[in-house]
Amino acid sequence: MPPNLVSGGIGASLFFRQLGASFGVSAASAYFAIRASDYLDALRATQNPANAMHYETVDAVANAISSLSIGGELETNMVSVQALSHGLMQVAKTLAYQDAFVVTALVFLTAVLPACYLTHTRHGANS
Repeated sequence: MPPNLVSGGIGASLFFRQLGASFGVSAASAYFAIRASDYLDALRATQNPANAMHYETVDAVANAISSLSIGGELETNMVSVQALSHGLMQVAKTLAYQDAFVVTALVFLTAVLPACYLTHTRHGANS
């Protein structure tokens, strides 16, 4: 590259690096949101009368709340179901984060491997 174009080349390189980073973050956050929604739907589907764990969790939270004498039975049941829903959301987000991390790692590896090959090829040509 001619010396008078070096500053433009550096600017273009930095611009495309920033553009790639913004697209990468947007894609990762969209993937995370989709996976979290999918996991939450799957977890909510398990909360049915056949699942004894659902009732045990709701009862445990309801007993803890009622021991505090905060409200009546209706409020206690509503709060315990809400606590279960919050717990399911946290599990769904954790699973989605793990998926997004794996995808990000795979994309990173697909970018690093050609870069290593190019570096090896360039050093081999100079020898």
